[in-house]
Amino acid sequence: MAKQKKSLKGSVAIVAMNFLRFLNMVIIAGGAATIVMIFLIQSPPTFPGGWGFFFLSLLVILSGLFGTIASGQVGCFECHLFCLFISAAGLCASVLMIFMRFKDVVLAIKPDADAYAMYDAEQYVRILGAIYFFIFMTQMVILMLGCTVQHFGLIEHNEDLDALKSARELAHSEEVHRRPRIDKWVPHKLTEKMKHKYRQWTHRGAGDDEEEEAMEFDMESNSIAGSHLTGSPPPSYPAASTYPPA
Repeated sequence: MAKQKKSLKGSVAIVAMNFLRFLNMVIIAGGAATIVMIFLIQSPPTFPGGWGFFFLSLLVILSGLFGTIASGQVGCFECHLFCLFISAAGLCASVLMIFMRFKDVVLAIKPDADAYAMYDAEQYVRILGAIYFFIFMTQMVILMLGCTVQHFGLIEHNEDLDALKSARELAHSEEVHRRPRIDKWVPHKLTEKMKHKYRQWTHRGAGDDEEEEAMEFDMESNSIAGSHLTGSPPPSYPAASTYPPA
C-alpha cells in the first residue's frame, strides 16, 4: 500500500512538474508576442505608454523564466512568487486600463496618428489586451498549481526519484564496465593457479629423484665398507668393454 502511494505521488510529481514547465513556456511566448505587438503599434515605443507596456512584457518573460527554473528545483519558488505577483498586478492593471479607458490607452501608445493608423492601432491594442488577459489567467493557474506543489513537497519527491534513477544508471554502467575486467581476470587467475601447482609438482618430483640417488649411493658405500670389514671381496661390476656397443 505504501509502495502504491509512493508510486502515485511520483506520477503526480512528474505530471505537475511538466505541466508547470509547459505553462511557464506559454507565459514566455505570450510576453514575446506582446513585445512584438507594442513595436507594431509604434516603433520606437512612446513614453510612458509604449515603454510601460514594454517593461511589463519583459517582467512577464522574467517571471516565466523563473517559473521554468522553479518547476524543477527547490529554493526558487520565492523568487518566482515575487515576480509572479508583480507581473500579475501589472497585467491586471493593464487589462482594466485597456478595456475601461481604451481611447486614452491608444492615444498614449500612438499619439498624433491619422484615422487609418489609429484604426490599426486600436486593433493592435485590443489584441494586446486579450493577450495580457490570457497571460494573467495563466499566471493564476500557475500560482495555484505552484502552491499545491510546494505544499505537498512534490519537487523534493521528484528530485529523490531523479537521484535514485541516476544512482541506478551509475551502478549499471559501473557493472557493465567491470564485467569485461572480471572476465579477463578469472582465466588469468586460473592460469596462474595452475602454473603455481605445476611448479610445486615439478620441484617435488626433482627432489624425489635426488633422494633416490642419495639412497643408492649410501647403499653402495655401505656394501663396500662391509666387504672391507669381513674380508670378502667387494662386488664386481662388469667392465665398460663387456657391454655391447651401442
